[in-house]
Amino acid sequence: MFQRETDAAGDIVINEADIENLKRSKGAIYSATSILVKHLGLDFSSVYKIFIARFGTYLDIEKAIKIGLLPDLERNKFVFIGNSFSGGG
Repeated sequence: MFQRETDAAGDIVINEADIENLKRSKGAIYSATSILVKHLGLDFSSVYKIFIARFGTYLDIEKAIKIGLLPDLERNKFVFIGNSFSGGG
């Protein structure tokens, strides 16, 4: 994207390494959620809510589903919760 189309101080440049990182991250997130759901003996259609925290609050749900980052579920099942850190420990 070009600076005139964003609030950024300069042009936004995406290179091949960025795309590779996105692909790995996408695969890891989707795989982890898929394994968790299957381990519980469920499938995505039986999930009531998916809570999206922290940096995920910047996600565009439609685009995240389109690239395979998130499962294609009813959009009202996705809930943004901001910072989910409880500070325990």
